[in-house]
Amino acid sequence: MLSKFSHFLKSSSAAYIAIMVFAVGCGVKEEPGFAEIKVMSPNGKAEGIDVTIYCTEPNCRIPIATNFEANGIVSDTTVKTNKEGVATFEFKEPAVLAVYAEGIFSTVKDIGQPGFPQFVTVYDTLCGEGFVTIAKGEIAEEVIELGECIQ
Repeated sequence: MLSKFSHFLKSSSAAYIAIMVFAVGCGVKEEPGFAEIKVMSPNGKAEGIDVTIYCTEPNCRIPIATNFEANGIVSDTTVKTNKEGVATFEFKEPAVLAVYAEGIFSTVKDIGQPGFPQFVTVYDTLCGEGFVTIAKGEIAEEVIELGECIQ
């Protein structure tokens, strides 16, 4: 009698464990990964700078969680920085991606003669680049310093 009871306990325990593993495994939602790209510029202005994340390998696709085009799979995506100079991206899958930041800055200069001001706006483009590694459920941080654009 005891052997039948212990066999029942073993088989029911195994079934209970199998059901729990299945239920927990099906109910687990995968956490997205995030990239926070902080842009630093020489003049201190960092709001509204274009930050592009892109693939460096052929046929690579970025699994963007917030992009609804092409089922969230794109080869590059661009976001503008916020007031703090940070661009945030959300990803469905891990990836190693290149980062390119570009900002167009303007200054107004007086090129006129004394008493006869003549103002012109001078534009300057500053760039920076780097790499970011995205992992599920983590926030990857990268700092990009803007400098002279090298073509």
